Amino acid sequence: MAAGMTPVPITSKSWVLGTGLGVAWVCGNSGVLIDQPVTGAQVDPSEASFTHAQAFAGTVITGGAGVFHTSADSC
Repeated sequence: MAAGMTPVPITSKSWVLGTGLGVAWVCGNSGVLIDQPVTGAQVDPSEASFTHAQAFAGTVITGGAGVFHTSADSC
């Protein structure tokens, strides 16, 4: 930290920040762990066809954006 700078707490309750970060990491990492094998199984290497994998990825991204949108509205 640079001289003369003091840290400003985001919240007085550090467990609130920790819980929020934990939930964000669990949600993000679950998507990564689930999406990769499912998408890989949908690829047809003999024809170099990625259509099903692209449709699945688009559906997952759209669904995730909808979840974040509705959760942001409820705050």
